[in-house]
Amino acid sequence: MTYEEALYHAKSGKALLFYGSGMAYDVLNMRDEKMPTGAALSHILCKESGFKEEEYHDDLEHSSQEYIEIKGDISLIKLLKEVFKTKKLPNYYAEISKTPWKSIFTTNYDNSLEISSINNGIHRNSIDLTFDPKKFPPSTENIIHINGYIESLNQNNLYSSFKLTKQSYLADQFIKNIWYKFFYTEVLASKAIFFIGYSLKSDFDIAKLFFDFNEDLKEKTFFITQKENRILDKYGTVVPIGVDKFAEDLSKIPISISQADEYIVTNFERYQKTESTPGTNISESTFKFLTIGQENQKLLEEVVLEGLEDFAINRQNTHYDLVKDFTYIFIHGDLGVGKSILAKQISISFYKNGYDIFFLKEDYYNYFDDIEYIISSTKSTKSKVLFILDLNSYSIEEYNLITTICNKIKLVEAKLIITMRDNNYDDMYSDLVFKNKVIFSKEITEINASQLSEIEFESFIKILDRNALLSNNELEEIYPNLISSNGVKNLIQHIKNDSRKQLNHLLLSLFNSDVISGKYNSIFESISKEREILEIIVCVFTLNIIGKRGIEKQLIFQLTNNNLIISSQLRHNAILKTFFFNNEGEFISPKSSLFSEFFFKKFKDSNLMIDILVQFAKKLYDLKYYKYYKSIATYANIQKMLPEERRRTSIIKFYEGIKTIQKERENPHFWLQFAIARLAYAEIETYPHLDLAKNYLDKCFELAKKRKNYTTYDFTTQLARFHILKAKSTPKEDIENIKNNIDIAINYLEHVTLKDPKRASFQQIKHLCEVIDKNLSIFKKDDLLALLNKFIIRIDSAPYSVQEEKGVRFSRKRLQKLLETLEKSI
Repeated sequence: MTYEEALYHAKSGKALLFYGSGMAYDVLNMRDEKMPTGAALSHILCKESGFKEEEYHDDLEHSSQEYIEIKGDISLIKLLKEVFKTKKLPNYYAEISKTPWKSIFTTNYDNSLEISSINNGIHRNSIDLTFDPKKFPPSTENIIHINGYIESLNQNNLYSSFKLTKQSYLADQFIKNIWYKFFYTEVLASKAIFFIGYSLKSDFDIAKLFFDFNEDLKEKTFFITQKENRILDKYGTVVPIGVDKFAEDLSKIPISISQADEYIVTNFERYQKTESTPGTNISESTFKFLTIGQENQKLLEEVVLEGLEDFAINRQNTHYDLVKDFTYIFIHGDLGVGKSILAKQISISFYKNGYDIFFLKEDYYNYFDDIEYIISSTKSTKSKVLFILDLNSYSIEEYNLITTICNKIKLVEAKLIITMRDNNYDDMYSDLVFKNKVIFSKEITEINASQLSEIEFESFIKILDRNALLSNNELEEIYPNLISSNGVKNLIQHIKNDSRKQLNHLLLSLFNSDVISGKYNSIFESISKEREILEIIVCVFTLNIIGKRGIEKQLIFQLTNNNLIISSQLRHNAILKTFFFNNEGEFISPKSSLFSEFFFKKFKDSNLMIDILVQFAKKLYDLKYYKYYKSIATYANIQKMLPEERRRTSIIKFYEGIKTIQKERENPHFWLQFAIARLAYAEIETYPHLDLAKNYLDKCFELAKKRKNYTTYDFTTQLARFHILKAKSTPKEDIENIKNNIDIAINYLEHVTLKDPKRASFQQIKHLCEVIDKNLSIFKKDDLLALLNKFIIRIDSAPYSVQEEKGVRFSRKRLQKLLETLEKSI
């Protein structure tokens, strides 16, 4: 890209502006002096603190502390406002401030661009890093002051959001802040990036700002400087013309031409068919795909479009004809069963049939304009569009996104695919179909990705065989008496009868095969001896398990504070090279949640793992990654992140560890998860876990009352579980207490299965049946028959995705068996 082309992108609102201390060099402050750089400010503070000139130094953090000790913080605030408030602007500001930048970031404290914008009749908000980036996202209307803003400076933020410290430290702090991912998203989405007045001495370390630096980024990055700079040359085009000349060049760009520039979609990635890539090693690619989740889009396309059989199961063969006539395609399933891959395979078939495909990016925000643009473009070109939302969680944020798309796609020929894990799927389906009636059930087709057809399973076994990943002898060990000289026919029939359980079993068993365990066991042993490397691996594998797909280097750096992440050594470390890989220069981390679970199960030192996981969870909380933190602190996930040996004890230790977070002790969700952990332990050791679980559940209800409209169905379900376990642990002769606890459990389960008919609500029924079966004599048969039939009807009336869940199916079988026992006794 040429400098002239980049100017056009700036005038058309497609360029990012990052300005540093050099841009304000000619601005006069309230003292009628030029605004100082960090080093110059340090000298001012030294002088006004009474030091001799030979005692002046450039350490701003040290000089500001010295000033406070001598003159106090109120005096420092007054001085800073005199120094960084704008009195007179140089002429070049006018053109820069009226340019419609895509987004604006600065390391400066001053208000010069705000003042210039007002002079041009433009209002821009001054934002610092204490603001919520989702409420105040990067845009031409918001100036993001990374180090703090002078007009907001007061005694409360002098030591926090207003940063007077070393520039290298400031770069680290920015990278660890939630704002960084919004900055980097803007960097990737912008057509051009201008650094104006950037100084290596006074501003951020550019190497830390650009983690995965590549030629595409360098191509569109321009540094407006006073002179040539060999260091900056590595990161972009140095334009040594000064800010005055840059503003003059901007003014010469005709607005009518620049406004014709193409709209940039920020939150969605448009699918493009991969160009031919000769020389691909299919066996190696298959191994990496099945273990650490390294995808190969070209091979995936060949599976769908050309019938390649060696890389992945062609699952769209089974599903495409069944789903193509529905508007909404919901794909759900357990951990690591290929929901995303199935969605991609189906989308390739839609692409073949003329659809434009748009995949939602993981770190999306401010998506309304993107959706509006895609829909309007589809309408004007009379084309067809498919949106793919591969979601790893469900909350009001995801609900709003889904409803926005649902409302818009009614205007055009469009479809929507959503993938979601089972534990969130019921809530999403209920909100969209039953509670808020956003869409009708007849418009939806559901796919349980956990289930394989006979043909799909046979295809999977063939892939393993062709790539020598799992022999018939190893299959025989996993599935005794189901492998014969004729192959896997009996096994396929067994899988058909209980496919969900057996698919997960088979996928996890694959990692225990000689081929894979032989490769990784020694590596796991080495990892355990290197804490820094272990923390990186645990960070990535933990994020895998909670459903994070693309794990960026900056996120790993934020969570581990390990400088190896930002050094060239990352690509050369022998252990990390096994898991991390590059695709055309882009850093890519492992993506397989099942391989991550395999790693945690195999890890031998549970105390070390707990220590790292607690540290990691607290870091997520401190950095305000609340969604990730909540996922990790959820019992269903944390149990997959700990070694098998003494797992129940380890889970208790984990919750004791994060209980030190004060706000967690005020959070009903935390106490619910801790109660679930205690109840799980109480199944094998009643005291003290059962009583503690009851205390935690009482705390849940107490805290929930303080929150408006907080639903407590999950609490009630676990309270029913408590009373079932209480009945089981009560001495046989204490019939009154047994009956009382069972009756309470029945009342709770009647309530939640009616009001909240999801998997968790029905799963406890199998345990209820078990305790009733052992105490049939204390119940009236007619009342019991009516109750069992009521529960069966409720299960049969629940959404199909609930009915087919393993635990729910088992509950129904127990109900039916108990019903038959009672009917025979009449």
